[in-house]
Amino acid sequence: MLSEFKERGLLKAIKATLGIGSLLLISACGPLISFGGDGDADEVYSLEYQGGYSTFNADAPRIYLDEPLMAEGLASRKMSVRLPDFRRSAIASTSWSANLSDLIRGYMARSIAVKSGVQLISEGGLDVKVGCRMAVHVWAFELVPGDIPQDDKVASTIELTLLNVTNGVLLGKQTFVVEKPVLSAGGAAIAAAFNQAIEDSANKMSEWLIPIQSGCVLGEA
Repeated sequence: MLSEFKERGLLKAIKATLGIGSLLLISACGPLISFGGDGDADEVYSLEYQGGYSTFNADAPRIYLDEPLMAEGLASRKMSVRLPDFRRSAIASTSWSANLSDLIRGYMARSIAVKSGVQLISEGGLDVKVGCRMAVHVWAFELVPGDIPQDDKVASTIELTLLNVTNGVLLGKQTFVVEKPVLSAGGAAIAAAFNQAIEDSANKMSEWLIPIQSGCVLGEA
């Protein structure tokens, strides 16, 4: 089966194996680690922000970053796959290092804070006085196989809503859609494409936030 996935596009392989079970698991090519009789272990990947860390600025706008609301099939450690005809699956023997919602939230908390200059509060920050809350809805973060391997891609669609918590004013709402090609076979190439997608998304989010973040300064409308 592995040689079939190497020689054919993911979508063609899917069509060839449909009907085997109610849930098709797509095998990710690459080395597997065995732990005795426990079978093959997952290849584990993360979303890793490559930049620095934000520093404290008492005068900066403070925003609480909500836990992302995940679309169906995304709230787990499995890498989701979008198939034709409204079908969904996951990549076998490959997983995220934590729940995807936690990885996306952690990446955004660092990247957006560094690039926009806001104080972005996430886990454990509900007791901190903030000017705004940022709601996150992840509509898509999944592998989309093409008819040929060169057409394989990952798709990310993330919606942000920024609300001033002191006066209930909606400061902005925007959906960020990013697609990135998968440049080679294997889980590492897919994970790299996901990392490129979240990086581009976070950059666009920061650009969107900068002009409206003044509405989150404490004491201002």
